[in-house]
Amino acid sequence: MYHIKNDKRSITSANALYRALIAMLDTRSLDRINVTSLVKKAMVGRSTFYRNFDEPLDILQWKCDSLFNHVLQKFSSKLENGTSGRFSFIREVFGYGRQHSEVLEVLIANSRIDVIEGATKSISDYLKKVDDP
Repeated sequence: MYHIKNDKRSITSANALYRALIAMLDTRSLDRINVTSLVKKAMVGRSTFYRNFDEPLDILQWKCDSLFNHVLQKFSSKLENGTSGRFSFIREVFGYGRQHSEVLEVLIANSRIDVIEGATKSISDYLKKVDDP
């Protein structure tokens, strides 16, 4: 589970850990990455890691959730303005996913589709509420 505060320092640290994790995944699988090597690569303290995450997988879960939540927030404002409908939303989700596919590719490569499914639950719940104009 991740528990990142919504402040600049926490988000900066979480992003540093994410970038370090992505770099490490070029040479080893997710299950072979430990917290010690991750914080060393990210140049953050061990306590910083545990303040934000419980395990390395949580970093990918946070990034995946963030990706879909960003799309959801962006689209909600468009919907409130009456400029988009459900099918526009689907295009937006896939377009944003294509631009930020790194985290999705890493999760798929490490057989963690469950993380993507969890993140997309908010998308499917939202679609149930939205009617296309």
